[in-house]
Amino acid sequence: MADWQTKLLNEYIARSNDVVLITENEPLDAPHGPRIVFANEAVERVTGYSVEEVIGQTPRMFQGRDTDRQELDRIRAALEKEQPVYAEVLNYTKSGTPIWLEVNISPVSADHGEITHYLAIQRDITARKQAQLDREKADERFHLITGATKDVIWDWNIERDEVWRSESYQRQYGHAAGLVSIGKSSWAQHVEDEDRNRVLASLRAFLNSAEHLWSAEYRFRAKEGRLHWVSDRAMAERDRTGKAHRLIGVVEDITHRKMLEERLSQAE
Repeated sequence: MADWQTKLLNEYIARSNDVVLITENEPLDAPHGPRIVFANEAVERVTGYSVEEVIGQTPRMFQGRDTDRQELDRIRAALEKEQPVYAEVLNYTKSGTPIWLEVNISPVSADHGEITHYLAIQRDITARKQAQLDREKADERFHLITGATKDVIWDWNIERDEVWRSESYQRQYGHAAGLVSIGKSSWAQHVEDEDRNRVLASLRAFLNSAEHLWSAEYRFRAKEGRLHWVSDRAMAERDRTGKAHRLIGVVEDITHRKMLEERLSQAE
């Protein structure tokens, strides 16, 4: 490699946002593991340890209470076979803050082909992992809520005409829940004939407007044929031009309330 190429490579490694570590290839079984013989400046930005503190230590210095033991065993098994390995590992900074690292480890061989070192490139993916955990928690919370309520929660992708409905749709009315590819028609066909044109006209007017909230009360027929009074409320997501591309709504069964109102009206 030419001198200018070596200089360019060294400059890239020094300025890289990824941590670059080079360790000895053995001994893997020693109490302190293979020693770190090279670390770039990113190690201090990412972990808080200086290059001087890291040199001569083992990568185990970054591990902590919640570091996945099974993932470490998988990495070790690959190193024993002198194979490259990819992993996502929870490590810790010098101050004790948990940090997620995307780790790529590759064996490095000398001219005679014997593995002498391992090159590890580590990327901080803490923000991505946190976003993933937040989504998982939000999904879990959403499923708990939709499973606990009697109201039907629905999500209509207008452009694809796909509607997702919560399990309450099947529990309450007997119709299949989940994702349906013919969204509007799969719902409209169960609206009572005398109410259908009024409700559809109201929905079309709403979609053609700039409003964000829509509501309607109508009779809805369950699978076994019984009519239910429902209150349907939705919120629109609109693009920059004002066109609605998504509706998220809740259907509440108000049959009992309507029966009481009718009895009160008759009594009066």
